[in-house]
Amino acid sequence: MSTPKPKEELASWYIRRAYYSYRKAQKLFNIFDHVESAISSFETIEFSVKALCKLLDVCFEKEHFIDAETLSILAEKVERESLGNKDKILQVIPIILGYTEKLRNVSRYGIEKQGAPSVSPVRVFRRNYAASVLEDAKVFRDLLGSIEMRRRWKPKIKVGILNGYVTGTDERKCTKYPFTNSNPDFWKNKIQALTADRFEIKEINAVDVGEEFAAVVNPFGEVYPEIDLKNRAIFYLIKDYIEDGGVYVNTAGFPFFYGWNVKEGKEYPISDEKVILPTVIQVSGKFVTATQMQAFIQFTGTLFYKEFNAIPAPVSRARKVYQEDEEKSKFGDLVGDSVEIDEFRGLPKQTLDCIPIVRAKDEVVEEVYPISALRRGNGYLLLAGMNTSKDKEADLFVKALNGFCLWNINQLQ
Repeated sequence: MSTPKPKEELASWYIRRAYYSYRKAQKLFNIFDHVESAISSFETIEFSVKALCKLLDVCFEKEHFIDAETLSILAEKVERESLGNKDKILQVIPIILGYTEKLRNVSRYGIEKQGAPSVSPVRVFRRNYAASVLEDAKVFRDLLGSIEMRRRWKPKIKVGILNGYVTGTDERKCTKYPFTNSNPDFWKNKIQALTADRFEIKEINAVDVGEEFAAVVNPFGEVYPEIDLKNRAIFYLIKDYIEDGGVYVNTAGFPFFYGWNVKEGKEYPISDEKVILPTVIQVSGKFVTATQMQAFIQFTGTLFYKEFNAIPAPVSRARKVYQEDEEKSKFGDLVGDSVEIDEFRGLPKQTLDCIPIVRAKDEVVEEVYPISALRRGNGYLLLAGMNTSKDKEADLFVKALNGFCLWNINQLQ
């Protein structure tokens, strides 16, 4: 993959800043920090417009906010690309013209001028105003997303495959997981064999996960490489990537159940809820003493449950899988009349916001999805609830990945 040109690099920076500022504005508003939320909303608007200008080759003055003339040129460029968003650009011109350099400075420094009373930003930027500007920020963030995602998904789909490192410097690589093939080349070859030149594939460190890639494949199944098991820096990087429109592809089992500590070269189960129970007890007369204790993981404390509101079905076994007509029309006929696969922790039917791709009957939860997708924000978590260490299951999942990507492209038209 070639080194990005300076203009593309700057556009990427503006896009990341816009997405980051919007997430920050939301979080700050939810904890009642209305001034800082408003500041982040202003930055969302500023960087969204600058990113749009870079994506569509519109020149602008190096100012925090852009003038009406530049916005009208931007609207024309949008129309020429037949994106159907010209009216959206024109409708937001009054919004952006309302945000001036002076307003921006008041939000940061308040009012302090000789001969006038000093006023803190807290007195000026109250909840109602912060809510209003956050809504404006969403308009710009969504507009940027609708255009940026079209660019991300064509002409070639860029796919990153995690190589097991976080930064690649002085680290111990994430090793294989038993229920999937953890060799990145295995998945790269499978994808290229099926899809020819549709995908441009690159092995990446975990810190490189970002909007450059339409999809990122984790070949380690229930394990992911982590630099900080306490603060989970890489997990939240991946979560932000999904919410900003990325597709994170998990090749087997219970996503994010284990974090691989790249400093130690060891995996650890991650859960904020544990139960300590006695495993060995000693009885002496009237007294019962626990002589050995063990901590048991609570699934409700896992990252997958807390951040994605999902837990895989508890039973795994060989199952015959099928698709409804709706799945066939969206993702293609992946299984024909009947295929038996080694199901491994598929999602149960009751999972919220779950898109089934391949189904199987289950005696306990009625139905389980060996292949499915969870929508989060503007992106997806694509899940293989199968033992993909075997070619049959791996080939099926790659066919599903291809079908899902084509469906996603159609959704963006």
